[in-house]
Amino acid sequence: MLDKLDELGFVHGEMSEAELGDLFVAEGRARFLDFKFIKNCWENIHTATVLEEQAQGQHLKSAERALLKNNFKLMESLPHSTELTLRTEDEHIWMCLHPIHLKVDPATLAFSHGTAIPGKWTILATLDARPDTEEDMINDSAQLPIVREMQAGMVQAMDGVRLMLGRPFAFYAATPILIFRTVHSKK
Repeated sequence: MLDKLDELGFVHGEMSEAELGDLFVAEGRARFLDFKFIKNCWENIHTATVLEEQAQGQHLKSAERALLKNNFKLMESLPHSTELTLRTEDEHIWMCLHPIHLKVDPATLAFSHGTAIPGKWTILATLDARPDTEEDMINDSAQLPIVREMQAGMVQAMDGVRLMLGRPFAFYAATPILIFRTVHSKK
């Protein structure tokens, strides 16, 4: 299938040549993160964070402790994804995986390798997003001040969530169609 798509000119060999929605091939090192794995652990992570701060002699004020607790409760309620990042020679590509399409259970990958899956991996994917630029930031100064303030708060919250659980600003995003590693014969 890959050869036929390439033969027909549908596959870009360089991601930089691809437009949004185009197919491309990339090769690199893979990092795997299964946030679903920790979805039910945020309360324990909160407790461990507070205890670690106290062990280091940094006692949190009650307002800081309440804010931290609310942030962890927020994290618990958000959708958690299974993500793969491919680091090529020049770029980083962020992908959200659907566990039902994987041949291996995400927990097995996490227990076997942690976050770094050894070897060189190749993907055939569609380009979903390019790294963000200053031009991508929307600044609508024509709105009422109260609306701008509310939207600024939402933007800050959503960008924070994206940084915690989604695509980093400097990464490309892609939807993988094939993820594979070349296997060589012993002969």
